[in-house]
Amino acid sequence: GTITAMAADATHLYWVETAFPDSGSIRRMPLGGGPVETFYSGSAPLGGGLAIRGGKLYVADLFSGRIVALALAGGSPQDVAITTTPKRLVTDDLNVYWISGTSIHAVPLAGGEVSTLADGPGAPTDLCVSGDDVFWTEYGGDAHGILGTVNRVSRSGGDVTVLADGVRPP
Repeated sequence: GTITAMAADATHLYWVETAFPDSGSIRRMPLGGGPVETFYSGSAPLGGGLAIRGGKLYVADLFSGRIVALALAGGSPQDVAITTTPKRLVTDDLNVYWISGTSIHAVPLAGGEVSTLADGPGAPTDLCVSGDDVFWTEYGGDAHGILGTVNRVSRSGGDVTVLADGVRPP
């Protein structure tokens, strides 16, 4: 399949393999090399990134909209959120953040109420969190001459700040 996301903890490298329209898998191998094993097999294509935090791996099921947490020690997946077409998820010590449509969302790592941090007119394309802020790139559309932006919002939501405007489409 196609590798769509990667993450690592102190001992293993993890990656998402998709073979659309078949279900996706998360595979892993020791950081120093060694055998590749299937860590998790999804019920549908997986995507939206891969994040590791606090002994858990977070991934999104693209068709059902489920964001799940998988304990690195094993066990059943835990639903963290149900959303619409989650893509590009990241974590910090408190939340899982993701792009869905034209919005940036957050939910506590253990699940709970989903917050919309920002709603934009364009299509977010990438996402990261640093300090007290969430950053993302946004693309206004496919028309010739449309340019993108780099944006910031507080992890708790609020006013969006455009950090860079008129950049080549991210």
